[in-house]
Amino acid sequence: MTATPVGGEALGTRRGVPAAAPRGDVTRPLGRTLSRYLARELIAPTVTALLGLTTAVLAKDLLGYADLVVNRGLGAPAVAAIALYQLIPLLTWTLPFALLVGVLVALGRLAADREILALEAAGVSLARVAQPVLAVAAGVAVAGLVLAQLAAPWARRELTSSLEAMLRDHPGAVLRAGAVLDFGQHKLLAREVSPDGSELRGVLLFVPDLGETLFAERADVSRAPGGDLALELHGGALVRAPEAGAQYLRFDRFGTVLHQEDSPLLDSPGERLASATQAALRAIIADPATPATTVRLARAEAQRRVALPVAALVFGLLAAPLALGGRALSRSSGAVLGLGVTVAYYGLVQLGNGLLRVDGIPVAVAVWLPNVVGAVAAAVLLARLRSGATSAQRGAAGVRRAASLARSWPRPLERYVLATFARLSLLSFGALLAGYLLIDVLERLEWFARHHAESIEVLRFYGARIPLLASRIAPMGLLAGASLTVSLLGAQGELVAMESCGIRLERGLVPVLVGGLLAAPLYFLLCDAVVPRTNALADRIKVEEIKDDTRDGAGGQEIWYRDGERVVRADRLDPSGGEARDLTVYHLGPDGFPTGRIDARTARHVGQGRWELRDARAFEISDRGLTEVEAPIDVELGRGGPIALDAMHLPVRALAREIRSASAGGYDTTAFRVDLHARLAAPLLCVLFPALALFYAIGAGTPPGPARSLLVSAAIAVGYVLISGIATSIGYGGRVPAPLASWSPVVALAGATLALAWRARR
Repeated sequence: MTATPVGGEALGTRRGVPAAAPRGDVTRPLGRTLSRYLARELIAPTVTALLGLTTAVLAKDLLGYADLVVNRGLGAPAVAAIALYQLIPLLTWTLPFALLVGVLVALGRLAADREILALEAAGVSLARVAQPVLAVAAGVAVAGLVLAQLAAPWARRELTSSLEAMLRDHPGAVLRAGAVLDFGQHKLLAREVSPDGSELRGVLLFVPDLGETLFAERADVSRAPGGDLALELHGGALVRAPEAGAQYLRFDRFGTVLHQEDSPLLDSPGERLASATQAALRAIIADPATPATTVRLARAEAQRRVALPVAALVFGLLAAPLALGGRALSRSSGAVLGLGVTVAYYGLVQLGNGLLRVDGIPVAVAVWLPNVVGAVAAAVLLARLRSGATSAQRGAAGVRRAASLARSWPRPLERYVLATFARLSLLSFGALLAGYLLIDVLERLEWFARHHAESIEVLRFYGARIPLLASRIAPMGLLAGASLTVSLLGAQGELVAMESCGIRLERGLVPVLVGGLLAAPLYFLLCDAVVPRTNALADRIKVEEIKDDTRDGAGGQEIWYRDGERVVRADRLDPSGGEARDLTVYHLGPDGFPTGRIDARTARHVGQGRWELRDARAFEISDRGLTEVEAPIDVELGRGGPIALDAMHLPVRALAREIRSASAGGYDTTAFRVDLHARLAAPLLCVLFPALALFYAIGAGTPPGPARSLLVSAAIAVGYVLISGIATSIGYGGRVPAPLASWSPVVALAGATLALAWRARR
């Protein structure tokens, strides 16, 4: 005779849910077959997450690699080798986090399919389910140790060698129009760069030996002995400072050598520690002549090579209770939760990097802090998991909640589909943004540490940078949202219900296209009104706060940059104090040569971007020489640092004005025109991506599942990024007209969408 609990029927007889095993029965093992099955279920999403993170990085880098192959003359094997050498250190960082995301996705799938419930009904406790997770985590940790200890340092050394060889054979590969490049104390800026980098036009070169800026009509770039970059300026001018006689000199040719070891592509001191072998690190630490700061950084690097792989074990301990102890997860919510934990972990990594600069705090505390916090959180959650409710109890409560919401919130079909699309698009956008942010932080961790960035500075920098990252992934979020919408409606039988009511799927899913149309103008406003301003702010934070040399006792930083039709130089700029020393401002004419010069012994920022000049002298410049005029009391320079002329810093109208101005001066504006048309074409992706996903799913007959939908979405997004990157590189090289280079990928995407729409109607 079976007893029935008071107040209701037994759990085993309700809605066909099997009775859960008593809470005291926690001794039944999984067995070899189930352990292997769970391990296989964990490995597949972990590999998928690893491929997703690394593909996202490679897709971005391949845009630059395409330009190196198409326009700069580098061979595809050499570029592929550089990509491989960059990929191996990245795998060291992404492997533990791929495990975290993979475990959460896998356990979310097992919970959603009631397999966890079946294990509990068979007498297997949730704590037993964590055992295969730890076994897989241990394997990932071992692989991470091999990568961190051996493969990553080797790859970094090979990357440096490959870049040095590239710069020797192709000295112009680093040159970009409108970008200020530092070669030691030399600073170079060209308004136009030939596709192969061998010829420059509209050249500005700061020469430290002269202490002056040279202006030239053009320059030839070649390889100097030893692999350095030889620069020969033609048709140039030099304006000597007032204390040197205030002369305006013209020259036919001027040659100089820029040392490639000072190139911004090559490694930094921190990068050299990261590429050192274990023996080299031990030698640096043991050498009594090594500075204390370097010894501390070397110890931190040696311990990071252990701490990061061990993070896989911490994540394994943390993932099981996160997935099984709270609300039931699905695949997508598990992925989002994994990315959220990853971002939180890297916040702790940044905190540890800040603690490294405090001499009284041991290196081990700073390096191992993220792992310790993660282990403590895992222990607390595991304890709750052992004493918490069963999956059956949580699942029954979830069914009752869902039924209650369904009864209390009726809506028309169109509103329901649009709301589902909006919700899934926002979820996908959030997951992609978190992943992209993680990748960006990964790439800048060493840079932040090198410049001793404070946590608040990093937060301010990414607060200004997030709109740019959002603009890059917003169309992909709509693409994934549309794919998941069709998958979810199909899995719940709602597409079948539509058709049974005589509603064609094309008509029932029209709200998805409406959602894309509504998002397109918002996306254009984001790219045109928000991103240029936040980009400029992020660059200012990078220069004024993160790269500020005053924290090292240098009294400020030397600056040299072009801002519109002005060139600004100061021996020292203290942004925090708002003071500059030995300030020089050139006003440029349409031909790129100076028409005026202002020199001030000091300048003080008085607000609203205006600087008060002290001991100032001003000159007008013409072919007849210099004429001294009355110096202004102040000038408007802004508080910006060396901001390069970047199309992403300009709204569409400002970019069009810059193109007209440069064209009037006789300069080639091909690159800027390609960027302008790409900016105009981008909002159409907000419509075409969801439409393509929609018609693909309708034409497939049976709607694909979420995993297949996301895989197809990723293939579409990555394929489009690569095709558009190649088309842009071809456009930069002038091989096709700028409108064709920018619009052809969008037109091809529209053609594919129309073809799938025609197929779906048939």
